[in-house]
Amino acid sequence: MHLTKTKKEFYKKLHERIVETGQKDICIVGDYNGIIETIKDYVCHNKKLKKKNTLPQTFFDMMEELNLIDVWRTLNPMEQHFAYHSNPHKSYSRIDMVWTNIDIGKEIEKIEILPNTWADHNPIKVSWRGQKKKRKRWTLNPQIL
Repeated sequence: MHLTKTKKEFYKKLHERIVETGQKDICIVGDYNGIIETIKDYVCHNKKLKKKNTLPQTFFDMMEELNLIDVWRTLNPMEQHFAYHSNPHKSYSRIDMVWTNIDIGKEIEKIEILPNTWADHNPIKVSWRGQKKKRKRWTLNPQIL
């Protein structure tokens, strides 16, 4: 989707597009360029930098109306782990996120922010429980006798 002029407009447009699809199973993964909770999702070692890039209200309205959950925070309610590092600002933040509806969220077994040595964003690994196949009891096909 094309990024509009502001985050506020972007999330409003994204919300409209998702509603237009009529889909109930939703999974949105990406760099949101903003944080949810300043205490848990942001650390800055630069005393001159005061601005924390929080997400706009249109984002939270969309998440509430679509009943989406922050998978990382749901599975790690108290953990402080970051997916993005800004060297110039000397800051760490969790701006890369996975949001799903509750039904899909229940299928996620584990979510990890993996280590990274060469880029500013860390990869995120999502492990799905998946549907277990029913095992059929093996029987000899009588036609091969």
